[in-house]
Amino acid sequence: MTSTPQSLPDFARKGLIEILGDAGWEKLCRSLGAEGEVFALSRILTTLRGEYGENAGLGLAQRAGGASFKYFQTQFSDQLKLTSLEMRTRPLHARLREGLKSMAACLNREFGMDLTFEERAGDWFLKVKDCAECTGSESQGPVCYFTVGLIQEYLGWSAGSKFYPVEETACIARGDASCEFRISREPID
Repeated sequence: MTSTPQSLPDFARKGLIEILGDAGWEKLCRSLGAEGEVFALSRILTTLRGEYGENAGLGLAQRAGGASFKYFQTQFSDQLKLTSLEMRTRPLHARLREGLKSMAACLNREFGMDLTFEERAGDWFLKVKDCAECTGSESQGPVCYFTVGLIQEYLGWSAGSKFYPVEETACIARGDASCEFRISREPID
């Protein structure tokens, strides 16, 4: 198998492989260039959009983000405490809110990201100042679908398979100062 890009978090690599399959992952790595080179998540996802087309690439990125959640949760379970008794016994909205805060804090610590969590206008917002997903990309619309998938999978996992809409409302790739994700506090029935 092609060597793993070292700058790519292990949980993200595993999620991509789960969605693309081993052959698809190897094809993607070949498209990126020489074996052993270090690739950033943004370069991998840009290549994915180039290989499969914009819409299919974004869809695959979102599915890979969702698939990555279980690996993220496993890899950082001690920090996240998403399965702790305290977390499991909280009311649903408190559990979802605290889990989002915990995920943001973990990503900040482990990967040097600058994520902030806010509550306003009845929704939750995650703001990313240095986005690992779209750095160096240019687009007319938002492209951070991997992150959308990761957030949606956490919400569904924590809320018993309910679907919570997550929308990227600002994206560095389209010229915004940061990437921002609006997370509905209410699931779609």
